[in-house]
Amino acid sequence: MVLCALVEEPAMWRAGVDLYGDSEIAESFRHGDRVGRLDLQRMMGTPDDPARTDVYRRGSPVYRAEVIEAPLLILHGRKDKRVVPLMTEKMVEALEIEGKIHEVHWYDEEGHGWERRENRRDAFARILRFLKTHVLDEPVREEDAASG
Repeated sequence: MVLCALVEEPAMWRAGVDLYGDSEIAESFRHGDRVGRLDLQRMMGTPDDPARTDVYRRGSPVYRAEVIEAPLLILHGRKDKRVVPLMTEKMVEALEIEGKIHEVHWYDEEGHGWERRENRRDAFARILRFLKTHVLDEPVREEDAASG
């Protein structure tokens, strides 16, 4: 949702935080787990249906990374089977090509969400630092930098 908001209304946002988000939903349909595929199919049909191809492309922010104006923090688990890591890798590549301000952090042992307390704490600390920097324009204090 965050990625879509950043490409649909780029001037509205000071920053974005994407938690294991989907950047290319047709690819996610092909690579994600069965539950995710069924959910997408229920909401949108299949990407192989020629009548749905444009809908899937319009809903895939990776194709419009050039319009993103806000700095973006992306957090994703390497073991995510719902929204596979390839989705974040594609988005990061698009952001780099377009020269957009972004940070990405991977949680090697996590899936779609954070199970481990230390990873939840780390994610919240990263989000807080990122938003303080890019929304409140506050410098990051040493103790904040050390906690994440």
